[in-house]
Amino acid sequence: MKILHYIDHYKDDGGSSCFVKELALVDETILTTKSDFEDGRVKKVLLKGNFLDEEDFFKKIDKEKFDLFLLHSLKFLTPKILSELKKRNVKIGYISHDYYSICERVVLINNRNMLCSGPYGKNCIYCYMDKYLFIPITRQIRDLLFPFLLLVLKRLKWYKDRKNFFDEIFTFIDRIIYPSKKSFEITDRFLKQKEKSVIINNFQKDIDCEKREKGDYPVFAFIGHSSYHKGLQTILKAFKILKNENIKLLLYGNIKIKNKDKRIVIKGKFKSEKIDEVLKSFDVLIFPSIWPETSGRVIFEGAKCGKVIISSNLTAAKELLKGYPKLFIFENRNHLDLKSVIEKVLKDWGKIDMNLKYSKFYSVEIYRNKLEDLFLEGRK
Repeated sequence: MKILHYIDHYKDDGGSSCFVKELALVDETILTTKSDFEDGRVKKVLLKGNFLDEEDFFKKIDKEKFDLFLLHSLKFLTPKILSELKKRNVKIGYISHDYYSICERVVLINNRNMLCSGPYGKNCIYCYMDKYLFIPITRQIRDLLFPFLLLVLKRLKWYKDRKNFFDEIFTFIDRIIYPSKKSFEITDRFLKQKEKSVIINNFQKDIDCEKREKGDYPVFAFIGHSSYHKGLQTILKAFKILKNENIKLLLYGNIKIKNKDKRIVIKGKFKSEKIDEVLKSFDVLIFPSIWPETSGRVIFEGAKCGKVIISSNLTAAKELLKGYPKLFIFENRNHLDLKSVIEKVLKDWGKIDMNLKYSKFYSVEIYRNKLEDLFLEGRK
C-alpha cells in the first residue's frame, strides 16, 4: 500500500510531524504548505487565500501513484480537493492528532485559559468573540447576534466558512483514526462520525535506550514548550514549594520563562534525532498538560526507555500505558498534588526498578498493516 500524506506544517519539533516522518516510507510523498527542515519526500503546496490552491495541489500530485490519501491535519483543505480524489477511486483517511476538527483553538482551551466546557461543534467559533471587548455577554445572546456580527467581522466569517467546509469534508473521508479512546470520546460527542471511527494507538519506533546510572536522587525532566496548554507552570509552582535542594529539573524544548531556581536547568530545543541523548539525561518525565492530549509522543518514548512517568489526569497516559508500574497520575493543574506525587517518587526512589521498560507498543510495520487492513481490505 502506498500512502500520500498531508500535514499543514511539517516541523522538526512537532509530535504529529515526527509521526509523519516515521510513518512515511522513503518513496512516499508528504504534502505540506510549510516545512522547517529538508526532507526529500516533501512537496510544498501553495495557499490561495486561507485555503490550499486547488490547481497547484493537483499539479503537485499529477504523477503520484497512491492508494490512500492520509490527512494528518485538516487545516487549509477544501471539499473540492477531496471530492476530486474520490472520483479517482482514492481512499481518504484522517488521523486525529488534535482537536482541530471540533475546535479552532485546537487544544480545547478557551480565551480565558480554561478547558472549554462546550459546545465544541458548530458553535465553537463563539469563543473567538470573547476577544472583542464590546461583547462580554452570554453565549445565548451571542448566538442571536451572530448573523449580524458576521457582516462586520471578516475574521469571524472565515472561521464560519472553515467550519462549514469541515462538515462537507467529513462526507468524503472514509475513516477517522483516533490514537486513544479518550480522544475519540471527546471528539465524537460533537463530530458525530462514530460509524467511520476507529481507535488505533500510535506506534513507537525502536530507541537506543542507553543505560543511565541510578543516582541518590532522580533527575526530573519536561519535554515540550512553554505555551500555556502544556502545563509547565504547574511544574514550576510545584518546584517552588518543594524544599528538597538535591533534585534537578531539566526543561527541553522551546522554553521561554524567567528562572531563578538553581535546581531548574533550561536545556532548550533539540532535533528529534537526538531524543536518545535527551532520554539518557534524566530519570523521571513529567507530562503536565492541561488539555486532553490525544496521545503523547514523549510518554511513549519515556516509557520505552523505562523512565518514571508523572502525568496529568487529563491526558490519555493511563489508557495508553496501562499496567505500567512506573506511571504516576496527579490532578490536572493542581501543583500541590504534583508536589505530593514528586515526594512519593523521592520517597520510593530506592525501590524503583529503572531497568523495567514498557514494551506494549505497535511497531511502524504493524501500524501500517492495520491501515492497510482498514482501507484496502476489499481490494486484496
